[in-house]
Amino acid sequence: KPIKTMSHFPLVKQLSAFVADKNTRNLLLETHEPSEEGALEDIFDGKVFRDRKQELFPNILDIPVSLFIDGFSAFKGSLPAQERYKKEHMLQVAIIPGDHNGDLYTFLRPLLNELQTLEAAGMRVTCPDGVFTFNVHLMLTSGDIIGVQEICHHTGHTSQYGCRQCRIKTIPHVSPSGNGIGHYYRGTVTMSDPREMNEFIDGDKGFGIKKATEFATLQSFHGHTFFGLDELHLIGANCSRKIWLMISSEYKNVNCTIELPKQVCLSIGSAIIKSGSTIPSSIFKGSFRDVTRKTGLLRSVDWIVFMQFILPTLVFEQLIKKYGNNAPQVEAIMAFVIGCSTALKWKITQQNIIKIKS
Repeated sequence: KPIKTMSHFPLVKQLSAFVADKNTRNLLLETHEPSEEGALEDIFDGKVFRDRKQELFPNILDIPVSLFIDGFSAFKGSLPAQERYKKEHMLQVAIIPGDHNGDLYTFLRPLLNELQTLEAAGMRVTCPDGVFTFNVHLMLTSGDIIGVQEICHHTGHTSQYGCRQCRIKTIPHVSPSGNGIGHYYRGTVTMSDPREMNEFIDGDKGFGIKKATEFATLQSFHGHTFFGLDELHLIGANCSRKIWLMISSEYKNVNCTIELPKQVCLSIGSAIIKSGSTIPSSIFKGSFRDVTRKTGLLRSVDWIVFMQFILPTLVFEQLIKKYGNNAPQVEAIMAFVIGCSTALKWKITQQNIIKIKS
């Protein structure tokens, strides 16, 4: 008798139905072209895809896919960017038990077997208007921090080498909440060197990769860039939320340089509520909520709305009043907003990239 069971929906069968539908197939056949030179509008504009395109995707119907392992459990294909996130264009391949004790690959093995077959032998779909043959390659695995950590066998973001993509070393320090010791990154001007591909192919315990990742057996594996991180978790639930906790003096055990008095924070929350009647809420994915009284109720998407629209206006105004226009911490907050907001765009131009780096 198995200790745990899961629901598995074969990827091959779902892709067959996907390609058999003429409307979806026509979307797959569309050729992506950036709207301007050097612009990043999709995975197809990135260096990783362009470097591997001729090798992995010689036929127009060959499909690159990305795997997301978290609360969304979604699978996306090479549809136009504005189409692939619609529910009808997502493929759910498994429902994995939440308490799987870190042995994620026990449940991913059926999917890995399918991916190895699809990249090597491909598949053939017979439709009323013809026979279509194509290969499928996995180009990205992503999800929340814990999900990605399990995928690449990383020791985790609270370990000595807490970044899955580079070898930056953390330092131990009392956590801001005062509950135990955490691991934190020192600010540096230069970026740490990215991890070498062999660290994931062979494992590197000395630098936080416990063992080889099974995804490294795929032809399409390309090292540290193979492992993404979902923007809802990274920018919303983590970074933006932590910024507000620092501003609102929730961390009593650190000398925070961006704190605002309690009454000022309450006034920001009240201003958000008062502005509700003037906001066309239907055009926003998140909600404008009182961050001072309902901090624990905000979703990741709500924190992104806070970062994009509340932080650079109501909060920024109060930070300038207290610390001054040119205070380094005020400039750092605005740089954070600009960087994250740019990263969330559907289209990133060369000018955007220059602005972020400057």
